[in-house]
Amino acid sequence: MLLGRHFADADPSSISRTLQGFLSGIGFLGGAVIFKGGFEVKGIKAAPAIWITGAVGLAIATSYWWLGVTVGLVTAAVMFIADSFPDEVREEKQEMPNPNSDSKK
Repeated sequence: MLLGRHFADADPSSISRTLQGFLSGIGFLGGAVIFKGGFEVKGIKAAPAIWITGAVGLAIATSYWWLGVTVGLVTAAVMFIADSFPDEVREEKQEMPNPNSDSKK
């Protein structure tokens, strides 16, 4: 981002290209942490956390540090509160016996 600002004097579109490349990379990383196996999806909260971390970094890098700090604190609070709610589906799956296990030994 600092390099994009440096080249902005010569080429005004350099900041938008820098942001585009950054967001493409964050999208790739966010998609890579979501895994699906059968009927179970893992990493569904990690992908938005990566996006928010990137957005906070961009806000701070473009001198909107107050926006980055505010979004970071709100996101941390929301994720902390969301973890306190019970997840009935996941608890039910953990209680179900594995049909492939050999429990008759």
